[in-house]
Amino acid sequence: MTIISGSHRLVHRWFLDHPPRPGARSAELRTSVHGHPYLRELCTVGDVAARIQRFHERVEECDGIPLQVRENTAAAGDVILMHPLLLHAPPTAHLGSAPRFLLNKDIYL
Repeated sequence: MTIISGSHRLVHRWFLDHPPRPGARSAELRTSVHGHPYLRELCTVGDVAARIQRFHERVEECDGIPLQVRENTAAAGDVILMHPLLLHAPPTAHLGSAPRFLLNKDIYL
């Protein structure tokens, strides 16, 4: 799974500065977040080597938040806990025959 390390802080700050309308759905929230310059540039086509160097091989500070695209790997049976605002993408290939499950539940401490 590919994640953007630090993106949960970026998304939180984005929504504080650009509050979604009440009742906004997930597609509308994604569109809003893609308005951030770093995320917009990440989602555009460009020179592959330059994009790998920029997004994967170095940490880039945006709005005081260090960001980097990282590959998060795990073995069969592992559990990955992530902040609900952490931006991520599914693996390009699902090698197993059993479905994967996602639970997104508020955790109160």
